[in-house]
Amino acid sequence: AAMIDMVYVGWLGTRELAAVSFTFPVVMALSTLPTGIGIGAASIIARIVGAGDEARVRRLSADALMLVGVIVVTLAILGYVFVEPLFALLGADESTLPLSVAYMKIWFFGLPAFAVPMVAISTMRAVGNARQPGIIMAVGAGMQVCLAPILIFGIPPWWEGLGFEGAPLGFVISRLATFVYTLYVLSRLQLLSFAARHWRDLRASWQEILRIGLPAMMANLIGPVSMGVIVAMLA
Repeated sequence: AAMIDMVYVGWLGTRELAAVSFTFPVVMALSTLPTGIGIGAASIIARIVGAGDEARVRRLSADALMLVGVIVVTLAILGYVFVEPLFALLGADESTLPLSVAYMKIWFFGLPAFAVPMVAISTMRAVGNARQPGIIMAVGAGMQVCLAPILIFGIPPWWEGLGFEGAPLGFVISRLATFVYTLYVLSRLQLLSFAARHWRDLRASWQEILRIGLPAMMANLIGPVSMGVIVAMLA
């Protein structure tokens, strides 16, 4: 989906394409967070499934979703506030900086809806369900690929479209739809527990997930950080 978005944005012009290129290291870095949490949760859930404790599987799945939700909402707020100095640090100049900032300010609204399904996909696979994760990924990517050109270029001659900002908006809308569908699937698979949790239990669960997930995040950050350095040098 991201590759197709680049094609659409490239049709708008080289300045727009360059602006989106500056967002890649940030987007990839933020994507490592739900990936790491998903790895940590899946590792623990797979062992619990083997022990036959279904109630704990539901609790841990819900705890993992809450953990990634708290982290990405916090990062989305911080990113929204500090997005301009961040891209200035990456080397965006006066011609690309406003476009990169405009793109990410919309993109950040879709980050929580993007991150939660990524963790949910890992928990589904951990309990032996490989079909639904494939459907969720295909639906999200397919919606983004179909929505982006409509939002960018409009529907001639009835609507002119939103131009450059239609690309991140396509991401937000498609991920919100994926988020809703993911919650439905989790509920149907009985992988969610809405029971009240004591803070000590929740904290212990989060620590258990992060003990495995945090090293996975750090390992996955090597690529985005390297890309950020290269982008800054090229800029």
